[in-house]
Amino acid sequence: MWLAALCCSASLLRSMAATPMSEIALDGASGECVANGDHACVVQDQHTPAPAQVDATPSTFIPVSSSEDNMFTTRRVAFKFIAREQSEGVGASVRRSLGSQQLRNLDPFLMLDEFNVGLPGGFPDHPHRGFETVTYMLPTSTGHMRHEDFLGNKGELRPGDLQWMTPGRG
Repeated sequence: MWLAALCCSASLLRSMAATPMSEIALDGASGECVANGDHACVVQDQHTPAPAQVDATPSTFIPVSSSEDNMFTTRRVAFKFIAREQSEGVGASVRRSLGSQQLRNLDPFLMLDEFNVGLPGGFPDHPHRGFETVTYMLPTSTGHMRHEDFLGNKGELRPGDLQWMTPGRG
C-alpha cells in the first residue's frame, strides 16, 4: 500500500488562499513569494540564477499571474536528488523528499513523504498541532489505511482517496 502525504503550514496556505493572485508578489531580488506581507516562501523564477551545484533544467511549468497572454512561465528545476527509503513507525518504510536534509526549508511545506505500511503497522502517537496534513492514497495502491485521533474520530482511506486533516490544538 503506497501513500503520499504532504504537511503544510496552515497559516501560509490560508493566507494565500484568501489573497487575490494580483496581491501575491514575487521579490525578484530575494526569490520570495509574499502573500499579505505576513508569510513568505522561497521560489526560483527563470531570472534567479541557480546555485552552482544545481542541475538546472528549464522544464518545469508553474502558473504566474503577471500577464494574461502568458499563462505559464518556464521555471528551472532547482535541485534533483533521490529520496532514500528509511524505516519509520511500526512496519512502515518512508521516502521523504521535502523535509529531508537536501530540502529542509521549503515553506509552506514541511514534508512530502511516500510511505508503505505493512501489517501490522502504523505510527506511534504524535501531535499535528500547527500544520495540516494531506494524505493521498494512490489509485494503484492495495488495501486501505485509517487515521484515528485521541477522541475516537477516524477516517478510512482506500485507493484514490484524499484526506485533508486540519487539527485543533493537539
